[in-house]
Amino acid sequence: MPGMPLAVHTRMKALNWLFHPAVAALALICACSLLHATDINQDAVTPIETLRRVASDTIQARARDAGGPVTVTLTDPDPRLRLAACTRPLEGAVVGDGELHDFTTVSVRCNGAIHWAIYVRASVTTELTVLVARGALARGSEPSIASFDRVQRNMPGTGADYVTSEDGLRGLRLRTPLAAGEVLTRARLETAALVHRGQRVTLLARNRGIEIRVAAIALADGRPSEQIQVQNENSRQIVEAVVREAGVVEVPL
Repeated sequence: MPGMPLAVHTRMKALNWLFHPAVAALALICACSLLHATDINQDAVTPIETLRRVASDTIQARARDAGGPVTVTLTDPDPRLRLAACTRPLEGAVVGDGELHDFTTVSVRCNGAIHWAIYVRASVTTELTVLVARGALARGSEPSIASFDRVQRNMPGTGADYVTSEDGLRGLRLRTPLAAGEVLTRARLETAALVHRGQRVTLLARNRGIEIRVAAIALADGRPSEQIQVQNENSRQIVEAVVREAGVVEVPL
């Protein structure tokens, strides 16, 4: 066919050009450059250890605000995870209510040129001295330090969850029963009654600078700001009154 020899000759010249030493060397340099660029892209990811560090530092910072250091045991993210390197420092935050619990979740976020977020789970424990009940304590009782042994233990959560001294018992009573050997937590306590059923109290009434005080009998236990019924000792009239302080109730006017 006309023109065929010319086409074949042209292709052979092209092949000879491709295998020319200088061209082969240039191709090798380009290939090495591409491989190097691929290595850089592969390295431009956030290391798992960096995610762990941010999550742990976030929990420890929150623990310092709550009163002291804690022991953090992290659940490792999936090792196959490949998150792009962030152009800004990573941001960590305790999710949920923002408080530290036995099991806490931390969000680690990139808010740089790209955006991503991952959630890291952790268990939190604290080494501290706690109060352990020597015997069973009834609901509503007002425990004293003599009811407890002081024991050093590694406890779930933070030190803020536990009563560690006599000061933590003042003016409080048990919300629920406490069995012998149980550790006292703040959640088990509530404000104790300032007025008790059958107690003689001062009934106070105030209006425009005029104050009247009479004796009365409390017909129920009452905690601060609670409303209870009291009976005027003189008139025998029963009225609703608000507990203001120990042994004092007030009739709203």
